[in-house]
Amino acid sequence: MAEMLRRIWPYLAGMGTAFICILVLEMVLSFIVPMPSSAAMNDPAAIDRAARAMPTAAYAALLVIYIIGSFAGGLTAALAADGRSITPSIVTGCALTIAGAANVFAMYHPAWFRVTSLVTYLPLSYLGCLAARGRRARH
Repeated sequence: MAEMLRRIWPYLAGMGTAFICILVLEMVLSFIVPMPSSAAMNDPAAIDRAARAMPTAAYAALLVIYIIGSFAGGLTAALAADGRSITPSIVTGCALTIAGAANVFAMYHPAWFRVTSLVTYLPLSYLGCLAARGRRARH
């Protein structure tokens, strides 16, 4: 049992870190760019109108959030794997890409944002892995 937990821990740590980081930063962004009231969140048309009204800068900030979350997830996965494998970081990037695709096609997002966000997750997770390996190599 302990061996199995040791094997899956890097995957759970990477994905958990990425998702928590993205959720927390999205909450911060929601204070800057208010979304519809909670009552309107049950109305798909209201959500669509709000998404279409969001300024480009808000989408750019959201992209930065995804970059930070992807990097943090890849870094955490690599550190949890103790440099044994890049696979947990790659799986983290793939999971983020799948979740991101479900998100950007479920509701309105500008086309530039859809493309840019979907090609961001995997490379930034891998970059986090490389950063972890560089940190480990210096110690």
